[in-house]
Amino acid sequence: LPLLWYILRITPPAPKTIFFPAARFLGGLTSEENTPSASPLWLLLLRLLIAALLIIALAKPVMNPAETLPGKGDLRLVIDNGWSSAPIWDKKKNAAEELIEQAAREGRDIYIVASTTQIGETRINHNGPLSKNDALSLLRGLKPNPWPSDYKALIESIHTAKNNAKHAFSMHSIWLSDGISHNDQKSVDALISLLQNQGGLSYISPSMEKQPILLRPSTKPLSPQDLEKFGDTRINIDSTKNIATGTPATIQAIGAKSEILDIQTTKLKADELPKTVFFDVDGDQKANINQFKISSHNGAGSVYLLDDQSKKRHVGIVASQQKERDAPLVQASYYIRRAIE
Repeated sequence: LPLLWYILRITPPAPKTIFFPAARFLGGLTSEENTPSASPLWLLLLRLLIAALLIIALAKPVMNPAETLPGKGDLRLVIDNGWSSAPIWDKKKNAAEELIEQAAREGRDIYIVASTTQIGETRINHNGPLSKNDALSLLRGLKPNPWPSDYKALIESIHTAKNNAKHAFSMHSIWLSDGISHNDQKSVDALISLLQNQGGLSYISPSMEKQPILLRPSTKPLSPQDLEKFGDTRINIDSTKNIATGTPATIQAIGAKSEILDIQTTKLKADELPKTVFFDVDGDQKANINQFKISSHNGAGSVYLLDDQSKKRHVGIVASQQKERDAPLVQASYYIRRAIE
């Protein structure tokens, strides 16, 4: 800014040039408007203000900066990206971007490790050390996969990275979790212990309203009363025990041409899970159901696909009625009909 002050001050506005043929009539006249020999103070200050604002904008200042990251040394982001991360993936990615930005401001190297293998890979990669731009580029390439997190493979990846490190392997880890263990609590406990021993751990999980929801097949036999009242077209909806009471869920029965055959809405309670949802469809619609889906809920866990085993087909038996009347017990069609019945 002092340099700009000097340049602007010694560079006055260009004088006005007036072309007038009868110049002799102007001889001896004094103009009421004079061109200054230096820039006016108000113009100089205005230009300096504009330049100062541009400089500040290019410096990307932070208003209300976040608190410093916990721990010391490098930062490692452990990001769950299994099927249960899909509904909150955008929020999780935004949180990771903020942590990367803060780590860059503090001059800390960044490591990123996901909880699932990517398509075409056989192991989980422990990526780092990364600069801010490299970390953001890697983060944008991550996506939730339609299978569970593999915490055993994640532990192996961290051990491999430590064994290959040429310097002290100590860093603070921030785990952006889904809040569930995928039926492998032993590995989850081992991972927590490992991360704590390598420099500390901060654990972030989704709120009660953002817990993952899963569709499961309903295999429990129905009583004759329930079968007559509700029918046999049903699906189970499940979640964690931490889900908020009264969380709404809308489930659609979708046909082979993506048409919606029926919609059912329910509210979830932890002590009622898994909860069975029945659909009001007739025989023809029932045979046409291709999938059940939780509307406004992304991810593989919110879709349940049906195959031919889930559909009831009409069966026709072609046989000679005369032979069945004369000697039914020696006809194959008799036993086929009895078996189907």
